[in-house]
Amino acid sequence: MTALALESVSKTFPSGTVAVDALDLSVSDGEVMVLLGPSGCGKSTILRMVAGLEDPTDGLIRFDGEIANRWSPRERRVAMAFQDFALYPHMSVRGNLGFPLKLARQSPETVSERVADLAAALGVADTLERRPGQLSGGQKQRVAMGRAIIREPRVFLLDEPLSNLDSALRQGLRAEISSLVRSIGVTTIYVTHDQTEALTMADRVAILRDGRIEQLSTPHGAYRAPESLFVAAFLGTPRMNLLWATVYAYLDDRLLLDLGHQHVALPWSDPRVRDLVRYHGEQVIVGLRAEAVTPVGADHAGALRGIVRYAEHLGHETIAYLDVGGMAAGLDELTGTGHEAVMPVESSLRRWWRSRRDGPAEQAPDPEPVAEADPGRHEQQVAEFALRLPPYAAPKVGEIVAMHADLSQLHVFDRNGRRINTRGALSR
Repeated sequence: MTALALESVSKTFPSGTVAVDALDLSVSDGEVMVLLGPSGCGKSTILRMVAGLEDPTDGLIRFDGEIANRWSPRERRVAMAFQDFALYPHMSVRGNLGFPLKLARQSPETVSERVADLAAALGVADTLERRPGQLSGGQKQRVAMGRAIIREPRVFLLDEPLSNLDSALRQGLRAEISSLVRSIGVTTIYVTHDQTEALTMADRVAILRDGRIEQLSTPHGAYRAPESLFVAAFLGTPRMNLLWATVYAYLDDRLLLDLGHQHVALPWSDPRVRDLVRYHGEQVIVGLRAEAVTPVGADHAGALRGIVRYAEHLGHETIAYLDVGGMAAGLDELTGTGHEAVMPVESSLRRWWRSRRDGPAEQAPDPEPVAEADPGRHEQQVAEFALRLPPYAAPKVGEIVAMHADLSQLHVFDRNGRRINTRGALSR
Protein backbone atom coordinates (compact mmCIF):
# COMPACT_ATOMS: atom_id res chain seq x y z
CA MET A 1 0.00 0.00 0.00
CA THR A 2 1.07 3.56 -0.67
CA ALA A 3 0.53 6.91 1.02
CA LEU A 4 0.12 9.77 -1.39
CA ALA A 5 0.58 13.51 -0.85
CA LEU A 6 0.14 16.61 -3.00
CA GLU A 7 1.89 19.67 -1.59
CA SER A 8 0.92 23.13 -2.94
CA VAL A 9 0.30 21.58 -6.35
CA SER A 10 -0.83 23.92 -9.13
CA LYS A 11 -1.52 23.40 -12.80
CA THR A 12 -1.78 26.27 -15.27
CA PHE A 13 -2.28 25.42 -18.93
CA PRO A 14 -0.55 27.38 -21.75
CA SER A 15 -3.83 29.22 -22.39
CA GLY A 16 -3.57 30.70 -18.91
CA THR A 17 -6.35 28.59 -17.46
CA VAL A 18 -5.67 27.68 -13.83
CA ALA A 19 -7.01 24.15 -13.39
CA VAL A 20 -5.54 23.43 -9.94
CA ASP A 21 -4.53 26.17 -7.51
CA ALA A 22 -2.05 25.47 -4.67
CA LEU A 23 -3.77 22.26 -3.64
CA ASP A 24 -2.73 20.29 -0.55
CA LEU A 25 -4.05 16.76 -0.19
CA SER A 26 -2.89 13.65 1.65
CA VAL A 27 -4.26 10.17 1.05
CA SER A 28 -3.44 7.46 3.57
CA ASP A 29 -2.45 3.85 2.87
CA GLY A 30 -5.48 1.93 1.65
CA GLU A 31 -7.80 4.95 1.87
CA VAL A 32 -10.59 5.62 -0.62
CA MET A 33 -10.45 9.35 -1.34
CA VAL A 34 -13.22 10.77 -3.51
CA LEU A 35 -12.73 14.02 -5.42
CA LEU A 36 -16.17 15.56 -5.84
CA GLY A 37 -17.17 18.70 -7.67
CA PRO A 38 -18.83 20.18 -10.75
CA SER A 39 -17.36 19.94 -14.24
CA GLY A 40 -14.25 22.06 -14.68
CA CYS A 41 -13.22 22.14 -11.01
CA GLY A 42 -9.91 20.30 -11.64
CA LYS A 43 -10.77 16.74 -10.57
CA SER A 44 -9.46 14.94 -13.64
CA THR A 45 -6.41 17.20 -13.88
CA ILE A 46 -5.43 16.17 -10.34
CA LEU A 47 -5.82 12.53 -11.30
CA ARG A 48 -3.67 12.96 -14.41
CA MET A 49 -0.92 14.67 -12.41
CA VAL A 50 -0.90 11.83 -9.89
CA ALA A 51 -0.66 9.35 -12.76
CA GLY A 52 2.21 11.25 -14.38
CA LEU A 53 0.23 12.13 -17.51
CA GLU A 54 0.41 15.85 -16.67
CA ASP A 55 3.28 17.73 -15.04
CA PRO A 56 2.35 20.14 -12.24
CA THR A 57 3.27 23.77 -12.82
CA ASP A 58 4.22 24.10 -9.15
CA GLY A 59 4.31 21.90 -6.07
CA LEU A 60 5.34 18.39 -5.16
CA ILE A 61 3.74 14.97 -5.56
CA ARG A 62 4.98 12.35 -3.10
CA PHE A 63 4.58 8.57 -3.03
CA ASP A 64 5.41 7.23 0.45
CA GLY A 65 7.31 10.45 1.12
CA GLU A 66 9.44 10.29 -2.03
CA ILE A 67 9.14 13.13 -4.55
CA ALA A 68 7.63 11.63 -7.70
CA ASN A 69 7.37 14.67 -9.98
CA ARG A 70 9.95 13.30 -12.40
CA TRP A 71 8.85 9.68 -12.23
CA SER A 72 7.34 8.17 -15.35
CA PRO A 73 3.83 6.67 -15.18
CA ARG A 74 5.40 3.20 -15.20
CA GLU A 75 7.64 4.06 -12.23
CA ARG A 76 4.67 5.32 -10.25
CA ARG A 77 2.84 2.00 -10.68
CA VAL A 78 -0.58 3.54 -10.83
CA ALA A 79 -3.56 2.06 -12.64
CA MET A 80 -6.46 3.99 -14.10
CA ALA A 81 -10.02 3.15 -15.11
CA PHE A 82 -12.00 5.60 -17.23
CA GLN A 83 -15.65 6.34 -17.95
CA ASP A 84 -15.30 5.15 -21.57
CA PHE A 85 -13.80 1.75 -20.52
CA ALA A 86 -10.86 2.05 -23.01
CA LEU A 87 -10.85 -1.68 -23.84
CA TYR A 88 -9.05 -3.08 -26.87
CA PRO A 89 -11.92 -3.95 -29.25
CA HIS A 90 -9.96 -6.59 -31.18
CA MET A 91 -9.06 -8.55 -28.02
CA SER A 92 -11.22 -10.91 -26.03
CA VAL A 93 -11.93 -10.33 -22.35
CA ARG A 94 -9.12 -12.79 -21.62
CA GLY A 95 -6.77 -10.81 -23.80
CA ASN A 96 -7.74 -7.46 -22.26
CA LEU A 97 -7.31 -8.74 -18.71
CA GLY A 98 -4.00 -10.43 -19.40
CA PHE A 99 -2.45 -7.69 -21.54
CA PRO A 100 -0.69 -5.81 -18.68
CA LEU A 101 0.85 -9.08 -17.47
CA LYS A 102 2.11 -9.90 -20.96
CA LEU A 103 3.74 -6.47 -21.15
CA ALA A 104 5.42 -7.30 -17.84
CA ARG A 105 6.72 -10.53 -19.45
CA GLN A 106 4.86 -12.85 -17.07
CA SER A 107 4.78 -16.52 -18.07
CA PRO A 108 1.70 -17.75 -19.97
CA GLU A 109 0.82 -20.05 -17.08
CA THR A 110 0.91 -17.16 -14.58
CA VAL A 111 -1.13 -14.95 -16.91
CA SER A 112 -3.77 -17.63 -17.42
CA GLU A 113 -4.04 -18.39 -13.70
CA ARG A 114 -4.32 -14.78 -12.59
CA VAL A 115 -6.81 -13.91 -15.34
CA ALA A 116 -9.04 -16.84 -14.39
CA ASP A 117 -8.95 -15.94 -10.69
CA LEU A 118 -9.70 -12.24 -11.30
CA ALA A 119 -12.45 -12.96 -13.83
CA ALA A 120 -14.17 -15.19 -11.30
CA ALA A 121 -13.88 -12.51 -8.61
CA LEU A 122 -15.34 -9.88 -10.96
CA GLY A 123 -18.18 -12.10 -12.15
CA VAL A 124 -17.06 -12.15 -15.81
CA ALA A 125 -15.63 -15.68 -15.96
CA ASP A 126 -18.27 -16.72 -18.50
CA THR A 127 -17.31 -13.87 -20.88
CA LEU A 128 -13.58 -14.59 -21.23
CA GLU A 129 -13.82 -15.46 -24.91
CA ARG A 130 -16.09 -12.56 -25.85
CA ARG A 131 -14.94 -9.27 -27.31
CA PRO A 132 -15.92 -5.89 -25.78
CA GLY A 133 -18.59 -5.32 -28.42
CA GLN A 134 -20.44 -8.37 -27.12
CA LEU A 135 -20.52 -7.16 -23.49
CA SER A 136 -23.02 -5.09 -21.54
CA GLY A 137 -21.99 -1.77 -20.02
CA GLY A 138 -21.58 -3.30 -16.58
CA GLN A 139 -19.45 -6.14 -17.91
CA LYS A 140 -17.23 -3.71 -19.81
CA GLN A 141 -16.66 -1.69 -16.66
CA ARG A 142 -15.76 -4.81 -14.66
CA VAL A 143 -13.27 -5.84 -17.32
CA ALA A 144 -11.76 -2.33 -17.43
CA MET A 145 -11.32 -2.35 -13.68
CA GLY A 146 -9.93 -5.87 -13.76
CA ARG A 147 -7.31 -4.90 -16.33
CA ALA A 148 -6.20 -2.11 -13.98
CA ILE A 149 -6.27 -4.21 -10.81
CA ILE A 150 -4.39 -7.18 -12.26
CA ARG A 151 -1.22 -5.07 -12.37
CA GLU A 152 -1.29 -4.87 -8.55
CA PRO A 153 -0.80 -1.09 -8.60
CA ARG A 154 0.41 1.10 -5.75
CA VAL A 155 -2.42 3.55 -6.39
CA PHE A 156 -5.75 2.97 -8.12
CA LEU A 157 -7.22 5.97 -10.00
CA LEU A 158 -10.87 5.95 -11.10
CA ASP A 159 -12.07 8.76 -13.37
CA GLU A 160 -15.91 8.81 -13.30
CA PRO A 161 -16.04 5.08 -14.12
CA LEU A 162 -19.83 4.81 -13.79
CA SER A 163 -21.01 7.95 -15.57
CA ASN A 164 -21.86 6.15 -18.82
CA LEU A 165 -24.07 3.55 -17.13
CA ASP A 166 -27.79 3.67 -16.34
CA SER A 167 -28.86 4.47 -12.78
CA ALA A 168 -29.85 0.90 -11.82
CA LEU A 169 -26.48 -0.49 -12.95
CA ARG A 170 -24.56 2.33 -11.26
CA GLN A 171 -26.16 1.48 -7.94
CA GLY A 172 -25.03 -2.14 -8.11
CA LEU A 173 -21.54 -1.34 -9.35
CA ARG A 174 -21.00 1.30 -6.65
CA ALA A 175 -21.24 -1.40 -4.03
CA GLU A 176 -19.04 -3.77 -6.04
CA ILE A 177 -16.30 -1.21 -6.63
CA SER A 178 -16.32 -0.10 -3.00
CA SER A 179 -16.08 -3.68 -1.78
CA LEU A 180 -13.39 -4.55 -4.32
CA VAL A 181 -10.96 -1.71 -3.61
CA ARG A 182 -11.29 -2.24 0.13
CA SER A 183 -10.75 -5.98 -0.15
CA ILE A 184 -7.48 -5.53 -2.04
CA GLY A 185 -6.46 -2.63 0.24
CA VAL A 186 -5.09 -0.41 -2.52
CA THR A 187 -4.96 3.37 -2.07
CA THR A 188 -7.70 4.75 -4.29
CA ILE A 189 -8.60 8.17 -5.68
CA TYR A 190 -12.08 8.23 -7.18
CA VAL A 191 -13.25 11.19 -9.27
CA THR A 192 -16.95 11.92 -9.67
CA HIS A 193 -19.51 14.71 -9.94
CA ASP A 194 -22.18 12.41 -8.49
CA GLN A 195 -22.72 13.15 -4.81
CA THR A 196 -24.38 9.78 -4.21
CA GLU A 197 -21.21 7.98 -5.31
CA ALA A 198 -19.10 10.23 -3.12
CA LEU A 199 -21.22 9.89 0.01
CA THR A 200 -21.58 6.11 -0.26
CA MET A 201 -18.07 5.12 -1.35
CA ALA A 202 -15.59 7.51 0.27
CA ASP A 203 -13.58 7.18 3.45
CA ARG A 204 -13.03 10.90 2.99
CA VAL A 205 -14.30 13.30 0.37
CA ALA A 206 -12.57 16.40 -1.02
CA ILE A 207 -15.13 18.82 -2.43
CA LEU A 208 -13.49 20.94 -5.13
CA ARG A 209 -14.29 24.35 -6.53
CA ASP A 210 -12.16 26.23 -9.05
CA GLY A 211 -9.15 24.00 -8.48
CA ARG A 212 -9.20 24.35 -4.70
CA ILE A 213 -10.53 22.18 -1.90
CA GLU A 214 -13.64 23.77 -0.46
CA GLN A 215 -13.97 21.12 2.26
CA LEU A 216 -12.12 17.92 3.17
CA SER A 217 -13.86 15.62 5.63
CA THR A 218 -15.78 12.40 6.01
CA PRO A 219 -18.94 12.15 3.90
CA HIS A 220 -21.00 12.43 7.09
CA GLY A 221 -19.10 15.54 8.17
CA ALA A 222 -19.48 17.30 4.82
CA TYR A 223 -23.22 16.64 4.73
CA ARG A 224 -23.96 17.42 8.36
CA ALA A 225 -21.66 20.42 8.78
CA PRO A 226 -20.87 22.08 5.42
CA GLU A 227 -18.13 24.67 5.84
CA SER A 228 -19.37 26.91 3.04
CA LEU A 229 -22.49 27.84 1.16
CA PHE A 230 -21.07 26.08 -1.90
CA VAL A 231 -20.81 22.75 -0.08
CA ALA A 232 -24.24 23.20 1.49
CA ALA A 233 -25.82 23.85 -1.90
CA PHE A 234 -23.86 21.12 -3.70
CA LEU A 235 -24.62 18.25 -1.33
CA GLY A 236 -28.11 16.95 -0.76
CA THR A 237 -31.23 16.06 -2.73
CA PRO A 238 -33.33 18.10 -2.67
CA ARG A 239 -30.91 20.95 -2.27
CA MET A 240 -30.66 22.57 1.17
CA ASN A 241 -33.19 25.35 1.74
CA LEU A 242 -31.09 28.53 1.78
CA LEU A 243 -32.63 31.89 2.63
CA TRP A 244 -31.45 35.38 3.49
CA ALA A 245 -32.12 36.47 7.08
CA THR A 246 -31.42 39.57 9.16
CA VAL A 247 -30.06 39.04 12.68
CA TYR A 248 -31.76 40.85 15.57
CA ALA A 249 -30.39 40.27 19.07
CA TYR A 250 -32.56 41.15 22.10
CA LEU A 251 -30.22 41.09 25.10
CA ASP A 252 -31.02 38.48 27.74
CA ASP A 253 -34.12 37.48 25.78
CA ARG A 254 -33.70 35.89 22.37
CA LEU A 255 -32.12 36.15 18.94
CA LEU A 256 -34.25 36.41 15.83
CA LEU A 257 -33.32 35.41 12.31
CA ASP A 258 -35.79 37.50 10.33
CA LEU A 259 -36.68 35.94 6.97
CA GLY A 260 -38.75 38.92 5.87
CA HIS A 261 -42.29 38.00 6.94
CA GLN A 262 -41.44 35.15 9.26
CA HIS A 263 -38.63 34.53 11.69
CA VAL A 264 -36.66 31.80 13.42
CA ALA A 265 -36.05 32.41 17.12
CA LEU A 266 -33.23 31.11 19.30
CA PRO A 267 -33.44 31.52 23.08
CA TRP A 268 -30.71 33.60 24.71
CA SER A 269 -29.50 30.49 26.52
CA ASP A 270 -28.72 28.76 23.22
CA PRO A 271 -24.88 28.55 22.98
CA ARG A 272 -25.04 29.44 19.27
CA VAL A 273 -26.29 32.92 20.11
CA ARG A 274 -22.76 33.96 21.16
CA ASP A 275 -21.50 33.51 17.62
CA LEU A 276 -24.52 35.11 15.97
CA VAL A 277 -25.00 38.14 18.19
CA ARG A 278 -22.07 39.98 16.59
CA TYR A 279 -24.04 39.96 13.33
CA HIS A 280 -26.82 42.08 14.88
CA GLY A 281 -28.47 44.14 12.15
CA GLU A 282 -26.60 42.32 9.39
CA GLN A 283 -27.72 39.80 6.84
CA VAL A 284 -26.70 36.16 7.01
CA ILE A 285 -27.79 33.05 5.15
CA VAL A 286 -29.70 30.34 6.98
CA GLY A 287 -30.00 26.77 5.75
CA LEU A 288 -32.32 23.90 6.61
CA ARG A 289 -32.38 20.57 4.83
CA ALA A 290 -35.74 19.10 3.89
CA GLU A 291 -35.40 16.35 6.50
CA ALA A 292 -35.06 19.01 9.25
CA VAL A 293 -38.59 20.29 8.60
CA THR A 294 -41.83 18.41 9.28
CA PRO A 295 -45.46 19.38 8.60
CA VAL A 296 -47.55 20.25 11.66
CA GLY A 297 -51.02 21.49 12.46
CA ALA A 298 -51.99 25.04 11.61
CA ASP A 299 -52.13 26.05 15.30
CA HIS A 300 -48.62 24.80 16.12
CA ALA A 301 -46.71 27.48 18.07
CA GLY A 302 -43.70 28.93 16.28
CA ALA A 303 -44.44 27.12 13.02
CA LEU A 304 -43.17 28.38 9.69
CA ARG A 305 -45.80 28.72 6.99
CA GLY A 306 -45.56 28.43 3.26
CA ILE A 307 -47.76 28.42 0.19
CA VAL A 308 -47.47 25.33 -2.01
CA ARG A 309 -46.10 26.22 -5.43
CA TYR A 310 -45.75 22.71 -6.85
CA ALA A 311 -44.93 19.15 -5.81
CA GLU A 312 -42.77 16.31 -7.13
CA HIS A 313 -44.10 12.78 -6.60
CA LEU A 314 -41.10 10.44 -6.42
CA GLY A 315 -42.81 7.18 -5.47
CA HIS A 316 -41.17 6.70 -2.07
CA GLU A 317 -41.91 10.29 -1.06
CA THR A 318 -43.38 13.58 -2.22
CA ILE A 319 -41.36 16.80 -2.23
CA ALA A 320 -43.48 19.92 -1.90
CA TYR A 321 -41.92 23.26 -2.82
CA LEU A 322 -43.27 26.15 -0.81
CA ASP A 323 -43.08 29.91 -0.96
CA VAL A 324 -42.28 31.05 2.60
CA GLY A 325 -41.89 34.69 1.64
CA GLY A 326 -38.12 34.64 2.01
CA MET A 327 -35.45 35.43 -0.53
CA ALA A 328 -33.41 32.60 -1.97
CA ALA A 329 -29.69 32.67 -1.24
CA GLY A 330 -27.21 31.00 -3.52
CA LEU A 331 -23.88 31.44 -5.25
CA ASP A 332 -23.31 33.53 -8.33
CA GLU A 333 -21.10 30.64 -9.44
CA LEU A 334 -24.11 28.36 -9.53
CA THR A 335 -25.72 30.82 -11.96
CA GLY A 336 -22.48 31.41 -13.79
CA THR A 337 -21.45 34.94 -12.74
CA GLY A 338 -19.01 34.84 -9.85
CA HIS A 339 -18.17 33.72 -6.33
CA GLU A 340 -19.98 35.88 -3.81
CA ALA A 341 -23.43 35.25 -2.44
CA VAL A 342 -26.30 36.83 -4.37
CA MET A 343 -27.77 39.79 -2.49
CA PRO A 344 -31.57 39.83 -2.28
CA VAL A 345 -33.93 42.27 -3.93
CA GLU A 346 -37.69 42.07 -3.64
CA SER A 347 -39.37 40.24 -6.51
CA SER A 348 -42.87 40.17 -7.91
CA LEU A 349 -43.28 36.66 -6.48
CA ARG A 350 -42.57 37.91 -3.00
CA ARG A 351 -45.11 40.73 -3.44
CA TRP A 352 -47.61 38.10 -4.56
CA TRP A 353 -46.88 36.05 -1.44
CA ARG A 354 -47.48 39.04 0.79
CA SER A 355 -50.74 39.83 -0.92
CA ARG A 356 -51.90 36.24 -0.39
CA ARG A 357 -50.94 36.27 3.29
CA ASP A 358 -51.51 39.86 4.36
CA GLY A 359 -54.22 41.03 1.97
CA PRO A 360 -54.13 43.77 -0.69
CA ALA A 361 -51.03 45.88 -1.04
CA GLU A 362 -52.65 48.97 0.50
CA GLN A 363 -53.11 47.02 3.76
CA ALA A 364 -49.47 45.90 3.84
CA PRO A 365 -47.19 48.56 2.39
CA ASP A 366 -43.91 47.45 0.89
CA PRO A 367 -40.99 47.42 3.34
CA GLU A 368 -37.81 49.25 2.49
CA PRO A 369 -35.71 47.13 0.12
CA VAL A 370 -32.83 45.36 1.81
CA ALA A 371 -30.53 45.94 -1.14
CA GLU A 372 -30.58 47.58 -4.50
CA ALA A 373 -30.49 45.44 -7.58
CA ASP A 374 -27.31 45.61 -9.59
CA PRO A 375 -27.78 46.98 -13.11
CA GLY A 376 -28.53 44.17 -15.52
CA ARG A 377 -29.13 41.55 -12.81
CA HIS A 378 -32.42 39.68 -12.77
CA GLU A 379 -34.56 39.99 -9.67
CA GLN A 380 -33.70 37.44 -7.00
CA GLN A 381 -36.49 34.92 -6.80
CA VAL A 382 -38.54 33.93 -3.80
CA ALA A 383 -37.03 30.88 -2.15
CA GLU A 384 -38.45 27.48 -3.09
CA PHE A 385 -38.56 25.80 0.30
CA ALA A 386 -38.46 22.00 -0.01
CA LEU A 387 -40.56 19.93 2.37
CA ARG A 388 -40.62 16.11 2.47
CA LEU A 389 -44.07 14.54 2.64
CA PRO A 390 -45.40 10.94 2.65
CA PRO A 391 -45.43 9.10 -0.69
CA TYR A 392 -49.07 9.63 -1.52
CA ALA A 393 -49.49 13.16 -0.21
CA ALA A 394 -51.22 15.44 -2.67
CA PRO A 395 -50.69 19.05 -1.59
CA LYS A 396 -52.72 21.54 -3.60
CA VAL A 397 -51.13 24.50 -5.31
CA GLY A 398 -51.92 27.58 -3.23
CA GLU A 399 -52.52 25.59 -0.03
CA ILE A 400 -50.92 27.01 3.13
CA VAL A 401 -48.78 24.47 5.00
CA ALA A 402 -47.42 24.84 8.54
CA MET A 403 -43.99 23.38 9.35
CA HIS A 404 -41.87 22.75 12.42
CA ALA A 405 -38.14 23.36 11.93
CA ASP A 406 -35.62 21.36 13.97
CA LEU A 407 -33.30 24.21 14.89
CA SER A 408 -30.58 21.81 16.04
CA GLN A 409 -30.07 21.25 12.31
CA LEU A 410 -29.93 24.95 11.42
CA HIS A 411 -26.92 26.08 9.36
CA VAL A 412 -25.80 29.72 9.22
CA PHE A 413 -23.39 31.33 6.74
CA ASP A 414 -22.06 34.86 6.42
CA ARG A 415 -22.54 37.08 3.37
CA ASN A 416 -19.39 35.64 1.77
CA GLY A 417 -20.75 32.12 2.04
CA ARG A 418 -18.50 30.92 4.88
CA ARG A 419 -19.96 28.92 7.73
CA ILE A 420 -20.52 30.77 10.99
CA ASN A 421 -19.09 28.29 13.48
CA THR A 422 -21.99 28.27 15.87
CA ARG A 423 -21.30 26.45 19.13
CA GLY A 424 -23.44 23.43 19.74
CA ALA A 425 -24.12 23.01 16.03
CA LEU A 426 -24.16 19.68 14.28
CA SER A 427 -21.26 17.36 15.00
CA ARG A 428 -18.78 16.53 12.31
